[in-house]
Amino acid sequence: MAKILKATILMLSEAPDGQPGVAGKAVARYILGDDADPGMSQVKIKEVSAAGLDKPADQLFADVVAQLKADEGIA
Repeated sequence: MAKILKATILMLSEAPDGQPGVAGKAVARYILGDDADPGMSQVKIKEVSAAGLDKPADQLFADVVAQLKADEGIA
């Protein structure tokens, strides 16, 4: 499960131009808090994601989605 989640986060983190995407940054920010560097590389996001997964995958993604909605002011 961890390998699947790690691969999913890595895919989400890569934008078409090869830079970290919005979803990957959101996951990294959720795990690291507001101090996450918005320019962090895919590799760093992958490392952070793998190290910070102390929740089941469904709960992690639910929390990230909830945080994204809150950040964007979506009810």
